[in-house]
Amino acid sequence: PSRLPIGRAFGEQHMIELKKREKRILIACLAVAAVIVAFYALVSPALVRRAELERQIQEASTRRGDLKLLRQQYDQIEEETEKINQRVKNRPATFTLYSFLAETANRLNLKNNLTSMKPSRRKLDEKFSEELVEVRLEGISLENLVAYMYEIERTGAAVVISSIRIQPESRLGGGLNVYLLITSLGPG
Repeated sequence: PSRLPIGRAFGEQHMIELKKREKRILIACLAVAAVIVAFYALVSPALVRRAELERQIQEASTRRGDLKLLRQQYDQIEEETEKINQRVKNRPATFTLYSFLAETANRLNLKNNLTSMKPSRRKLDEKFSEELVEVRLEGISLENLVAYMYEIERTGAAVVISSIRIQPESRLGGGLNVYLLITSLGPG
């Protein structure tokens, strides 16, 4: 048999004859190679992209839940602010926490128990300031204390008892020594 040049070895005239079994193996190998190439060229990037999109969707869903919660909290704060504004508007223009507490003590006949009142004020922001009064009551009965606290809290004038400290009184024949920190919001 004569040798053909390399260029003519694959020509039409001299095709390599493959057996049927070899053709099937070659076709199967080519099919597997095509599937592998298609997977790495098309499917794998699509799966990676899909996983990334699912992660982004999950993050967006979490952020959406967080935003919804923040919105609810914001709405609640706005509602509370509006209630405070309404209470402040409904009280007399001459209202001061100090005078309100002194008048309430006088009305309830607690002048003898009221030993000190120390007012102070601090600015919270542009809209609001907080008026504070430290009230000291000595030798007060539990019933009178409850009545005084009830009158303070029920005013609806944005007045709150922020802190209370109660100790039994032994020097003046009984009763309670009470320290109250009372606050009120007002226009800044």
